[in-house]
Amino acid sequence: MTVIEIRPHRWGWKVFEAQGVESVFPGKRQAMSYAEGRAWFRLGEIRIFDSRGNLEDCAVARKNGFRLAFYKEGLCAIVQKEPPRSN
Repeated sequence: MTVIEIRPHRWGWKVFEAQGVESVFPGKRQAMSYAEGRAWFRLGEIRIFDSRGNLEDCAVARKNGFRLAFYKEGLCAIVQKEPPRSN
């Protein structure tokens, strides 16, 4: 299982995926979008920490038909992908 961490950094928000794979973004939403893209086709978890190191938010990613959903207060959730709408 892949764990991606998002933490405050002096230049913005750092996305830590593995040793040597650490991207920094100026905005938190940009960091979250990048992490979502990296975790989309894998089984994993994205954790967002505040400046004190406390878990602020997280999301769980599953393969094939599941999407990421962020929930406040450290509650992780898996949300099933919505079925296609018929016209």
